[in-house]
Amino acid sequence: MVLKVTRRSALALAGAAFGALSTPAILRAQTSFKVRIGYNTAVDFVGTFLAEDQGIFKKHGVSVELSPVGPTAMVPAVATNSVDMVTLSCLPTIQAIDAGLPLTILAGAQVLPSTGNIGMMARAGAGLKEPSDLFGRRLAVPALNNIMLYMFNYWFSQKGLDYKKLKWVEAPAVNYRDMMKRGEIDAALVFDPYYQMMKNDGTAVDFINFYENAPAGVVVGGYQANAEWAKGNPEAVAAFRAALEEGTAIALKDNVAARTSISKWTKMAPEIVETIKVPNLLPRITPSNLTYIMDVMRQQNLLKTDITAEKVILRWPV
Repeated sequence: MVLKVTRRSALALAGAAFGALSTPAILRAQTSFKVRIGYNTAVDFVGTFLAEDQGIFKKHGVSVELSPVGPTAMVPAVATNSVDMVTLSCLPTIQAIDAGLPLTILAGAQVLPSTGNIGMMARAGAGLKEPSDLFGRRLAVPALNNIMLYMFNYWFSQKGLDYKKLKWVEAPAVNYRDMMKRGEIDAALVFDPYYQMMKNDGTAVDFINFYENAPAGVVVGGYQANAEWAKGNPEAVAAFRAALEEGTAIALKDNVAARTSISKWTKMAPEIVETIKVPNLLPRITPSNLTYIMDVMRQQNLLKTDITAEKVILRWPV
């Protein structure tokens, strides 16, 4: 069917176009960019949680759709465009980019030094005194492809010890207390709130701070996007980043508001969240924030190409 354009309809269309151009800038700025975010329930991403709760995304013209996604499903979800971005530790993202998947790191979340508790805890009464005592013991980690494990291995090798001889079991951190009480594990890589809880009740004691040699600013977790989506939606990326920076600033300044959002989105009880310190957060990262992580990865043969930090970050405007 051919649409006949009359002089009257042409004038009407021209008038509508002129009206759109003359619309006040403040109204045009309210254009909503929809961003689908797959998130995990970690305190690292409180900047996003708070930005959503306090209407900061909406203020910047961003309509976010937050969906919980399991850690192992994060990379497939964003690589296949099931979501636009995900919240994840940087290590699996770098591996995915190294393997040729279309991902990019948009922003950082938690950076070192950590404000809360994170490290290796030893079971009370296990008799662990030196790092070399770990040989022959059963050690727990939340996931075998976990940034904490690789950071620990790097630290362990710096002590002249062979991390390949250690025996690891994969188990959720929420189970560590019971596993230690039953004597099933002798030590574990732990983070808050589980770290503080086990320390408070005497189940476990401080043992190794394997982040001690990492320089300040090393990014632990961040926001990863489908690279093709990010390239095709620069305005949405800019709006998301602006809202994230604002939400992060409030989270760092107002710990009460931060803990309220953490409790809501992680489903942790408020009394547990009260024991957690708001993370050290830095959305605006540069390649230098990833250099140490990539050194750790190369030392353990986790990268197959000569990929550099500059190739995995979508640079922020100066």
